[in-house]
Amino acid sequence: MKRLPALSIFSFWTPVLKLAAPIFLSLIGIQAMEIIDAIMIGRLGVKPLAAGAFSNGIVSIFIIVGTGFSTAVSTLVARANGPEKKCEFSDIISTSLWITLGVGLLLTLCLELIRNHLHLFGQDPTVVSLAPGYFFMIQCSLVPQMLFQIYKQFTDGMGNSTEGSIALLLSLLCNGFLNWIFIYGNLGFPELGLLGAGLGTLLSRVFLLIGYLVFLSLKHEYKGITFFSFPRESFKKYAVLIAGIGLPASLQYLFEAGIFSMATVMAGWIDAITLASHQILLKVSSTCFMLPLSLSFAASIQVGKEIGQNNGLRARQIGFAILVLTLLMMTVVGAFLWYYRFQIPGAFVDVREVLELSASLLFIAALFQIFDGTQAVAIGILRGYLDTKVPVVFTFISYWVVSFPAAYLFAFVLDGGLKGLWYGLMLGLISSSFLLNFRFYRLSKVHGSLG
Repeated sequence: MKRLPALSIFSFWTPVLKLAAPIFLSLIGIQAMEIIDAIMIGRLGVKPLAAGAFSNGIVSIFIIVGTGFSTAVSTLVARANGPEKKCEFSDIISTSLWITLGVGLLLTLCLELIRNHLHLFGQDPTVVSLAPGYFFMIQCSLVPQMLFQIYKQFTDGMGNSTEGSIALLLSLLCNGFLNWIFIYGNLGFPELGLLGAGLGTLLSRVFLLIGYLVFLSLKHEYKGITFFSFPRESFKKYAVLIAGIGLPASLQYLFEAGIFSMATVMAGWIDAITLASHQILLKVSSTCFMLPLSLSFAASIQVGKEIGQNNGLRARQIGFAILVLTLLMMTVVGAFLWYYRFQIPGAFVDVREVLELSASLLFIAALFQIFDGTQAVAIGILRGYLDTKVPVVFTFISYWVVSFPAAYLFAFVLDGGLKGLWYGLMLGLISSSFLLNFRFYRLSKVHGSLG
């Protein structure tokens, strides 16, 4: 087995960064929408901020799981070839559209049932009383968000990832403007407070979907492709393919997003101050996570391309190079969070208790970045090897066998509070990073020896 030359890793960074950059912008666009909500809601006080965090903690897991199925679209579109590929594109989009609508409506119904029983989550009574209206608005935005992801995955698969990034950034501006109108009652509209933030998010996602559909319909490159149609004869064929790719991705998202949503609920068991601080830490960490997540998608494409061409050794080199890049980047990100730990919370809220608690725990979020980044990129690398089933098992073990019991033990049994909760989360990420990277090491040795 050839050793990876120390300096050769730099030659792989440029193409990876070029591929990851537009993906990063689109991911930041999605994340920034929630951050804008959190910052603007934070001006209303601790209890509305906590209610927003509680609602998003539940709804976001359903959105993440629902959009998991759309990951199959870019893969199938990229693999399509031949003179009839535009017809194949239409079949892929049509099948994914109706699967997404069915899954989205089912998830929305589940959220409505949850919304009527929010008191069962053991949160502060005031937080529970503030949450339902905002909760309803963002649960209604689930289907438009899922449908947009289908069309974005299509353009990504066509190699036009910049288009979706621009659309999301425009939607971000729209969301901020609508929040300004509805939260604070500007331009003659009534002051809706927390409910206005939910309405702004819902409308911006609806406008995003409609606007992107109009754009796709008018662009000459996409002429002859049907973007909205009833199921075709090929529905069953593509439904099987989409489920085979999308279901493992959804389960993986479920296990990972689920533990962070559960952590939000657990933070609410302590008090509203703790929940608001947890919301700040979570938003900061989630934003930082967009960097390794974009590298993860790029790694999947780059490694998958080499494996498809039977270049096992090169795939192994690319994988290690991206991991080194991720490690360096996330170390810098962690150092940035540590240095500005007293300034960052002030962007969200001006309540002294929340600021002090958030600042004291940002050092955990700083350590978080290294393990969160390397486990995310390892998942992308393994997806390039078409290795999806084992990572799902590792994700479940790391978050629900290791992290959840540890978080509960540290936070409540050992009375560590929010600090103990986040130490438990970090333990799960350490476990995930170790298992997934060891899996890559073993798998790449086999493929590398054949390259």
